[in-house]
Amino acid sequence: MAAALAVVIATSSPAENVAPAPTANKLTIEEAGRLLTTGRAALEDGLYPLASRRLDELVAKAPDRRRQAEGALWLARVRLAQARPAEALELLEAHKDNAAAALKGGFLLSRAQAQADLEQWSEMVAGLEDGREVWGRQEYVAAALRLMVRGHAAQGNWDGARTAAGELEAAHPEADDAPAAWLDLAAALDAVGQAAEARQVLERVEAAHGDTVWGQRATLKLLEWHLAQDGREDALRRLEQLTANQNLQAETRAQGFRIMALALGVESNDAAGLEMIEKAIAAAEDPAQLLEARLVKARLLMDSGKVEEGAGLSRQVAARVPDSARAARIQLELADQMARLERWDAAAAEYQVWLDAFEGAEDTAGVLARGGDALWRADRFAEAAGFFERAVARAAHDDQRNDWLVRLADARFAAGQFPQAAVAYAAVLADMPPEMPDGERIQFRLAETELALGATEAGEIRLLEISRAKKATDYSRAAAMRLGALHEERGVFESAIEQYSRVVDTGRDLPVCAEALLARGLVHYRAGSFQAALDDFSRVGADYADSPSAARAMFMRGWALYLLEQDEEALSVCREFLIAFPESEYVPHVEFRLGEYAFNHGDYEQAGEWFLRLAKEYPDDALAPEALFWAGRAATARRDYLVANECFNTLMAQYPDAERLPETLLAQGDVLSELGQFPAAILAFNEVIVRFPRSAEAMVAWGRKGDCQYTLGQDNPARYEEALLSYRTLQDNPRAPADLRLQAGYKIGRSLEKMGRPVAALDHYMEAAYAYLQAAEPPPEATVWFSRAAFAAAALQERAGKWQEAVGIYERVADSGVPTAQEARRRMERIRREQWSSF
Repeated sequence: MAAALAVVIATSSPAENVAPAPTANKLTIEEAGRLLTTGRAALEDGLYPLASRRLDELVAKAPDRRRQAEGALWLARVRLAQARPAEALELLEAHKDNAAAALKGGFLLSRAQAQADLEQWSEMVAGLEDGREVWGRQEYVAAALRLMVRGHAAQGNWDGARTAAGELEAAHPEADDAPAAWLDLAAALDAVGQAAEARQVLERVEAAHGDTVWGQRATLKLLEWHLAQDGREDALRRLEQLTANQNLQAETRAQGFRIMALALGVESNDAAGLEMIEKAIAAAEDPAQLLEARLVKARLLMDSGKVEEGAGLSRQVAARVPDSARAARIQLELADQMARLERWDAAAAEYQVWLDAFEGAEDTAGVLARGGDALWRADRFAEAAGFFERAVARAAHDDQRNDWLVRLADARFAAGQFPQAAVAYAAVLADMPPEMPDGERIQFRLAETELALGATEAGEIRLLEISRAKKATDYSRAAAMRLGALHEERGVFESAIEQYSRVVDTGRDLPVCAEALLARGLVHYRAGSFQAALDDFSRVGADYADSPSAARAMFMRGWALYLLEQDEEALSVCREFLIAFPESEYVPHVEFRLGEYAFNHGDYEQAGEWFLRLAKEYPDDALAPEALFWAGRAATARRDYLVANECFNTLMAQYPDAERLPETLLAQGDVLSELGQFPAAILAFNEVIVRFPRSAEAMVAWGRKGDCQYTLGQDNPARYEEALLSYRTLQDNPRAPADLRLQAGYKIGRSLEKMGRPVAALDHYMEAAYAYLQAAEPPPEATVWFSRAAFAAAALQERAGKWQEAVGIYERVADSGVPTAQEARRRMERIRREQWSSF
């Protein structure tokens, strides 16, 4: 149609007494002629900005009204080519009365084209009917009748459309507009679901126009129709035959390959589809058809998994399409395709590209909403809120506005923008009709918003109102559950139990009732009412065995039984749990509990098996490093030191940031000591001291390091000096517990004794003993070191023949009431008996 209009050259003859155009700085007739010629040429070459500038100048400065009207006609045609029909119509209406007789038909036809683009079908048809005397005598007949076919079809006047198409075919049988009009009618019939009638029209064109491009187009449309129905195999075979025809129009061959590619793509035969579309691209001679083929290739690439390549090609096509409306559709299809593929970040980016290029175009509001949805699904809630806010401002009607306002409020809430969320939810509720189905959910979300803002009283009142609905609903139950959780957080257990009980009493067939039972049981458990908790957990298992709450309820049932001192029953529940819920998130906890129970009851073999099983099956669970530690401890307890060392090495390699790392290094040092690998043990203890210098384990490590050095002193006496330094470091640490300092004091004396310094050793032994005796409440762990220090000091005195001094030390031990007091008295009696002369 645009081409038909573009080639119409309006003729005008010199006229006398032509009224001048009312503009200043008028052009000369020659200047006006040059501007008109340039503008028309630029229009024909697709240089719309240049054409617009030249024709704008002509209209503004024309030497007379007739030339001004002619310029306005061509400028209107430029606006039509630019997809700006409203501006075209305004120009035509403003200048139609000044047009020369030869231009009247052009004005009438261009106005009809603008009205068609604006879908003003009834006005268009009426205008053409009224102007028959004008366009019926000129070269516009074919184009006008084709527009009438479209206008009647758009209004569902199929008889009128057929009459106009028949009139066109009779009057101009050789004109391209004749078969084109019938194809327009077929497309309109198909669009409203009248496939059979559309097929009849296509068959008419195919029969009447044979091997012409129009007949071939009809054939292709019929084959497309068969592909969409149940004749796919036959249609594909005919398409293959058609495209093999050497006499086929290039346009038809390219279109045939394109249709075949699409059909293969529908069958997910992407490789064959891509091969076929390459043939379509190679066959296409028309630039527009080439772009369409490349667009199909882009879609096939994306469907075949080559998303980035397909998206890039789609962007290239959109950039090269001269029709901005078509470019906008292509870009939007790309964004929608990314959304269908659930590539939400990419979809959001493509919607933004559309907005950057086409914001303000039709459906901008819808694109904003789709972009907001993509951002929401990408967890980019703050950005989603911005999109929904802009969509709300452009909403076409109240229902649309309310829907997007709710989504705006939800996005604000999810982004943590609670003040803005509260405003948005309140706005929704203010405008919301009473019957709006989403009302309870919005009230519930507003209550959550108020709670997040610290308006606890307002939020709880709103939740209470929702929970007291006359008829129990999902949100009334959710409100009661939320109130229960709030009371539980504050430690008001009775109120929490009351809210959960309200949900439990609403019915038995809902998963939320199982959740409420579980929650109530957990409150009883926290309150120390283990039997009541056990009853609720057991009821979940009995009544809601298939609910999501069943696994945790059974897990907690085991703990409740354990705290009720029903150990065997608790263990039985744990073992049953592993069978009933092998995929549950609580499996690692149950396995750890079984290992812990075995360890505490001295079954170190069984304990190690459970702990190692957990570490192997759930290496990413938070309990895995803990399990490895206790597996090592269990192996140590059964004197399997090599296995213990392997457990500790695995823990440190796989979990270098584990909380128990200091304990693990310490335990590994002990294991290496048991294996007689004292240098390696010292390295482990040193790592604790260096990496965790202020930890309790570091203090113990100083002592254990000293022990290793002391042992090595048997072969190398110089190591006693090293041991002495380690013990002194521990003794001088003011943060070290009393028993560790006492132990260090004793071991300093022992080291000095080995170094042949008995006097110094005696001093340290006695300082340790005096420190214990002077303590108001010495820790129980210190008793053994007091006894050892005192006995070692007394032994030194005995070896020195200082019998009274030795008896004095033993007497202090005897008077202290420690477990070794009886042994001290026995030694006192022995000395007095054997060395009676010294007393």
